[in-house]
Amino acid sequence: MMANLLTFINNDFFKLLVILSLFTFFVVLVKNFFDRRKLEKKFFKDEIKNNYNVDGFQHFNFKREVQIHAEHLDPKFELIAKLESVDKTEFPIRAIEELEKIVRVGQKSVRLSTRILGSLGNSFTFYVGMLLVNRHGSLSLIEHLEFTESLTSVANEFELILNIEEYSDVVKKIKPLKSKIYDLDGKLILTIRFEELPSKSAMNGFADKFSLDRYTEDRFVKLNKFGLPEFSIVPADFVYALNIVMDLPRVEDPEKVFEKLFETAEWLSFQFNGQIIDKSGIELKSDSKATILNQVLRKIQLLEKFGLIPGGELSMKVFN
Repeated sequence: MMANLLTFINNDFFKLLVILSLFTFFVVLVKNFFDRRKLEKKFFKDEIKNNYNVDGFQHFNFKREVQIHAEHLDPKFELIAKLESVDKTEFPIRAIEELEKIVRVGQKSVRLSTRILGSLGNSFTFYVGMLLVNRHGSLSLIEHLEFTESLTSVANEFELILNIEEYSDVVKKIKPLKSKIYDLDGKLILTIRFEELPSKSAMNGFADKFSLDRYTEDRFVKLNKFGLPEFSIVPADFVYALNIVMDLPRVEDPEKVFEKLFETAEWLSFQFNGQIIDKSGIELKSDSKATILNQVLRKIQLLEKFGLIPGGELSMKVFN
């Protein structure tokens, strides 16, 4: 009986010893972890402080993601760089004036934020955006480097901190964006085929009737009240034919412009004994207008859903 009792006590004592040892080991690990985090945090703060005090230090930093709190720019379509004053003072006006001079890098347009929004916004931060994709293609490494160099020059001159994404991170979203932009792009073309082309005087009369501007010998354009093109009339590939072209993503209110365009095509075909044909040369049927209008409305819907308003500033730059 005594032997069994001793065995039981010894077993329990051993278990207790093991549990206490494991608990002590765990407590030491947790303590070491938090001590190390405090030490790392201190080193990080000291490093930043020392870097800012070094003469000639370039306030420039690549970041994987730049937090955007600015109006007027869109991170879906633009690479957005963030600049801020080192000492959190008012962002220098002269720096903005220098940034305004950067209107294009390579084939890509550059835009500036108009003001700072939200609780995270402040007067010592400013944003600059460059298009990721347009009709000329996607943002290249060279364009990224030139954009970065231009901003770095301004940042160094006015003692600003520059944050911008690395090209390796930016390029990941370029390919799907380029594909989407390609799908959304589109020009509506109506072709009028004649037995013979209208005379020069007849075309001049036609231009006066529809308030068209001539921009070359045989090319006309319809402008809106702001002087921007709504549609143009140019020679077609067919013999004795004219094309009426609407660049849909670049036109404000494409539905209304389509009505003007189709009215113009019908007038030309009626007055000069022509036919409105498709790209295969087949004459359009009487119900074709409704079909084409539905296609126009669908394209407008897709553009707006993706964040591109036809005729809007961003759309004008993307589809350029």
